[in-house]
Amino acid sequence: MPRRCLRVICAAAAMTAAGCGFATEPLLGKLTDAEDQGRDRVELQPGRIYSEGATGFLVACPYLPRATVEQVVAATVTDIPSSGLQEGSNALVITYPKGKVSVQRFARSAVDFCSRGAPEPILHPIDDEAVFVRDGDTWVLEFLQNSSPTAGDRH
Repeated sequence: MPRRCLRVICAAAAMTAAGCGFATEPLLGKLTDAEDQGRDRVELQPGRIYSEGATGFLVACPYLPRATVEQVVAATVTDIPSSGLQEGSNALVITYPKGKVSVQRFARSAVDFCSRGAPEPILHPIDDEAVFVRDGDTWVLEFLQNSSPTAGDRH
């Protein structure tokens, strides 16, 4: 392959990677902004930072089987392997009307939902709040707070 053609392919690949990287991922963007502001604790509503119309979210820790995820969200989820995610990754499964889902995967070295005890595989309302704390280079989910004023429980 001619060098010029290879350079063009490499440049296009770099632009695509930059356009699809963590910098544009909404949750990681919020956490990075907090870090830039010197904060090491962040409270946010994960279901509200994704595209409008989201109805809820599920935290998918490593090895949570796809069948369990699909049962909880009542939809087909093809972006999670049948045996679940591997040890180095976890995800938010965002739900939308009419059975639509979006899977937002994270390297656990960047955002770790699961090291402080895997949250129950339940569908969280869009208003449930997540509290993240900074642990070295990783944002770690400290807990999920139920948005219901009467429930007040932590997951």
